[in-house]
Amino acid sequence: MYKKLGIYIHIPFCAKKCNYCDFNSFTPKENQVEQYIDALIGEMNVKLVEFDDYIVQTVFIGGGTPTYIPAKYISRIMSELKNKLESIRPGMYAPTEVTIECNPGTVNYDKLLEYKKAGINRISIGLQSADCNELCLLGRIHSFNQWKETVVAAKNAGFNNISTDLISGIPGQTVDTFTQSLDCVIDSDVNHISVYSLIIEEGTPFYDKYNPDKYTEEQLDEIDETDRKIYAITKEKLEAAGYYRYEISNYAKPGYESVHNIGYWTREEYIGFGISAASLIRNVRTTNTDDFNKYIYYYTGVGMLDFCYCDTGKSVLNDTENAVDSSMYQSNAVDGSSSLYQNNVEGVQMESLSVSQQMSEFMILGLRLSKGVSYERFFEEFGCTPGDVYNDIIEKWMELGYLVLDEDYLKCTDEALDVCNVIMSDFV
Repeated sequence: MYKKLGIYIHIPFCAKKCNYCDFNSFTPKENQVEQYIDALIGEMNVKLVEFDDYIVQTVFIGGGTPTYIPAKYISRIMSELKNKLESIRPGMYAPTEVTIECNPGTVNYDKLLEYKKAGINRISIGLQSADCNELCLLGRIHSFNQWKETVVAAKNAGFNNISTDLISGIPGQTVDTFTQSLDCVIDSDVNHISVYSLIIEEGTPFYDKYNPDKYTEEQLDEIDETDRKIYAITKEKLEAAGYYRYEISNYAKPGYESVHNIGYWTREEYIGFGISAASLIRNVRTTNTDDFNKYIYYYTGVGMLDFCYCDTGKSVLNDTENAVDSSMYQSNAVDGSSSLYQNNVEGVQMESLSVSQQMSEFMILGLRLSKGVSYERFFEEFGCTPGDVYNDIIEKWMELGYLVLDEDYLKCTDEALDVCNVIMSDFV
């Protein structure tokens, strides 16, 4: 039985960095795109040979703005990826979902058609807001009309799986302006809608102007109240329009959930390529260097790395004796430490996750999903149930009406999904 694998490919380039963005992204200088694509393919060639017992389930090309660069580079990445995997083992490349992130103003019909021909079957078109003042404040490079034109062009190019996203909590945003944006998105008839609450990250232009320390307690209460109203309106309107909430921030028409992101939330294994890209393989989390020049050196020419996901990262939970003795997993007895270890790979940070960290992630990520955490799958992974480890925590939130056990799944109630951060913090 082959194991499932998700692939993330990071394209750091964009036309202009948004005012709230803290991702590793920048406008490229001359020759940087070509250099980066060469290094990216070099990294894939080095690392993918380790995965002959996997089958690729999803591919996600994110950024940055992947559609900012010429389409020929995306086509080349897709071709090299497929050819490499098929050379390792025929049938290894079998994704049901291949997504590319897109910003309006960076694509046209011909470019979208080339993506489709390259094997991409899902597109996520960033919007954030339909209000021109809010778009300007966010530092977006496009108008709402450009977004609408991009959606139409994507449909004409053959994309029938289209996602978009909105942001709530934009400074100055009201319930009315958000509702108008939501109505505009619903009218476009896309298949998937994400609604994220804005997080003001340190080091961004927004942080200097809008970090929470600059607000009074009364102002923060008003912002929280607006967010609560927006959450309620979002759920009500999207469900009425035929979308269902399958994760805290994500709504989809049935059959159009993000398979790739569900893999993250259920702790399926994934590998990331590109600067700053993260991976989770054999319970080892790795993160690539965030330095562009070092990345180019590591994966091209004389700097080419010899990479190996070594056995050190394999979970101790494969040990039957440890898995059966559930008493060792009581929450007050679980060792919460993790071990950072070095191998021969410069430029890749590696963290071997402890058993307690794996369990904690399983619970926190799983509770983001509307269907919740599977007791059966938890037992398959760890040889015990969530109740064996977190009984007091689970009972507390069940008594308060925020957690319920629905057949095999422990899940948040609808009310709890809107305040779930407090619940999840108990599982850290």
